[in-house]
Amino acid sequence: MTRRKSTANQATPAAARGQPAAPSAAQPAGQPASQTDDQANGLTAAQTARARRKRKLRIGPGLLLLLLVVITKIPTLGLPYHWDELGAYIRPAHYLAGQGLWRVLPGTYPDLPEYPPEPDRANPPETFYGHPAGLYFLLAAGYRLLGESILVSHLLAVGFAFLGVYYTYRLGSFLFRPLVGWIAAAGLFTSPLYFAQSGLLLGDLPIAAVGVCCVYLALTGRHFSACLAGVLLVYLKETGLAIVLSLLIYQYFTLERNPWRRRRLLLAAYGLPVIVLAGFLLWQKIACGSVFPNPYRDHNAAILLAPADMARQVLWVLRWTFKEQYRLAWTGLILLHVLLHRRRALRREYWLFGLIGLFFLTAFGVLFFMTRYVLPLLPYLYLMGAAALVVLARRAITAAAVCLLILTAQATRLHPCFAGYANFDDDLQYLDMIAIHRRACRFLEKQADTPRVVTLWPVHWMLQEPYLGYVHRPIPVVMPDQPYDYLVLVRHQHCNSPNCDAGPLLAEIASGNCHLVETIEQNGKSLQIFQPRHPPSD
Repeated sequence: MTRRKSTANQATPAAARGQPAAPSAAQPAGQPASQTDDQANGLTAAQTARARRKRKLRIGPGLLLLLLVVITKIPTLGLPYHWDELGAYIRPAHYLAGQGLWRVLPGTYPDLPEYPPEPDRANPPETFYGHPAGLYFLLAAGYRLLGESILVSHLLAVGFAFLGVYYTYRLGSFLFRPLVGWIAAAGLFTSPLYFAQSGLLLGDLPIAAVGVCCVYLALTGRHFSACLAGVLLVYLKETGLAIVLSLLIYQYFTLERNPWRRRRLLLAAYGLPVIVLAGFLLWQKIACGSVFPNPYRDHNAAILLAPADMARQVLWVLRWTFKEQYRLAWTGLILLHVLLHRRRALRREYWLFGLIGLFFLTAFGVLFFMTRYVLPLLPYLYLMGAAALVVLARRAITAAAVCLLILTAQATRLHPCFAGYANFDDDLQYLDMIAIHRRACRFLEKQADTPRVVTLWPVHWMLQEPYLGYVHRPIPVVMPDQPYDYLVLVRHQHCNSPNCDAGPLLAEIASGNCHLVETIEQNGKSLQIFQPRHPPSD
């Protein structure tokens, strides 16, 4: 089996450079070029026939993976939106769909209202949080075409999730063998972070999905398609630039034929996404007054300057990339493979994967970081881990058994108890948060009169905006110093923004002016509803 893998690896460099194999001089008239290529690679007639059948049935793995992704995400398709999802993506897309898709251009949109309002502060337009508006445009276009609904939003998220899993499989099959592709795709999709984000519409999973697609197209020599994917990549979110720059450097220094002419073409192809992003940021600076107009930057440091803080964050990023959620098992397989096989374990494409990792890890060592930001790195980690597992196991059945053990261990981390960060979107604990918020909103909706509620972000948007899926009619939200009928507090909530500051609410509770009327709990998360001891005076 090892000899067969070695033979296959010797046959792939031309394909890896995107160059078709030269036709054989002995090719009989009318013989398909694909058959000649197979024979040139040392395949027998029976192996050539099997290869042709596999090419015809290439759609099979895609359909199987699509069914897997869709079926497992059906329970989340109709769920209300979660914290960052509803605040940073759904509300802007709702505005864009209602006002016109052309409002996606910098300078054509206002600043959406925030909570609490800051009338004395002149905000730059922060509707799209400083991000390129590709994802907002796609979602708003879906709303205009199919009607605005939670289902449309989450189907778009599932579509990106499938794209990432499918092209991880394709890249593994191309660089190694189909078994590696299957193991890598299974490891990626069942990882708690990727599985949870597959049910949410946030910007990082689309970057991971389009990024691995772009890498596959580039390594198979489809540079024009890779260029278009790169433009989409950077327009979905600016962090996609790390993948485009990595491809540009890798392709430039590994090109072997017609170096100067080809390198100029590659510079043009992979430089176009860089130019597109730079042009957008310059336009945004001129039109909005800021390169990244993001309301969170007012209260959360965008760049870490203290060496101690940088060191802590680098360790945090490394831990979440290579250790958490049983990724240590895959990292260990890679290290063991390198230790036992030395240079034979290192493929040329690993330089590309390393460049992507270096760009992301360096950037988030100094920039604001959340755990989901490591998503674009995960396809390559699972690809290298799967390749190491197949080589170390030697037999396919052994590799499958070890893979099943790791996947089972990962499954135990899919829905833990109170082990996340703030909004719990790095695993399925976000479902608990949706559940307790929905129950609280239903409790408030059942009251005889429309109550006035004092609460924190993001519950205030859940109560005021029915399209977010929590209420059927708007429930007014008031400031902590105003008369209220109910006080809603999520006990563990904390962040540095004023709209997440629980201090005034905790002070009101401690003063004895209100009493507890309802506690909603699920899997270690709790939400409490208080009512004033004396009816408020209007």
